[in-house]
Amino acid sequence: MNEIVDIQAVQSDLDGFDYDRMISDPDDREWAETAAGFITFGLGQAVVKVLEAGNLLIEAKQRLAHGEYLLWVEQACGLKPQRAAELAQAAAWVQMSDIAGTLDNVSDLGVLFLLSAKATTEDVRQWALERCAAGDPPTRREVQERKRKAQGRPDRTLVQEALSALKLSDEARELAAKAQHISTRQLMDELGVEELPKGKEHKTSQYTFCKNGTGWWKFPIEQPVETLPIQIQQEISPQIQAVSFDRAAQILGCAAASIRQRLSPKQVSEKGTWYKNGYRVTKGARGLVNLEPQP
Repeated sequence: MNEIVDIQAVQSDLDGFDYDRMISDPDDREWAETAAGFITFGLGQAVVKVLEAGNLLIEAKQRLAHGEYLLWVEQACGLKPQRAAELAQAAAWVQMSDIAGTLDNVSDLGVLFLLSAKATTEDVRQWALERCAAGDPPTRREVQERKRKAQGRPDRTLVQEALSALKLSDEARELAAKAQHISTRQLMDELGVEELPKGKEHKTSQYTFCKNGTGWWKFPIEQPVETLPIQIQQEISPQIQAVSFDRAAQILGCAAASIRQRLSPKQVSEKGTWYKNGYRVTKGARGLVNLEPQP
């Protein structure tokens, strides 16, 4: 996902950074104030501007004292130290390899960070640069898959990756084949939020979303049979009867109140599925009781 920077918000943060107090050397102070403006602006632009920001971070680390540098990175530039390190590393790699022009059509910073990472082999970088030169830059997922192959790790199908990442229960494993891979932006649209809540799992009434290495898995939530409309229930299991609590009491030979109590969520959770007088008894939709004859 591309970095999006609110320039006005960043400028507000810049105005609040006390350069006189935080940076001791007057020359470094003036330089740092100018550099911070270029860095925060560059992060909202194309890769070439992002690389300029990385070069400024390299110079800043050389000029500013250790304590001054980290405070300036976080408070004046609005960056986490880890992201600043990634930017500096990417800029150093591009500068050393003299390939800045080749990356002009790369719009995903994640691709840049993956290629500049120390663990990335030269053959993977060369493959990606050839793609960029041809006007067809690889996606983040393609780079990750290429790195996996280069490291001798076998390819994994979507289902295998989902099972590995999500630690699915036995009941949910069959849903893995129905999993859909979506981005963080798509997840925020699904949840109707502008800022994603913390956590590796989110749910709506219809779907469960679980985090994986490159985004999120979207799983449909299957309704229990007893909560489906009676016509659909009978198509699944023609023997099911949907009856009132009073009629169920007559068939089962017990009080309607006892049935209500036994089918309460707490009782079902503690005692499991209820079998009585040859029937599997479950709570149905619209205030009914489902009775399914058992052999």
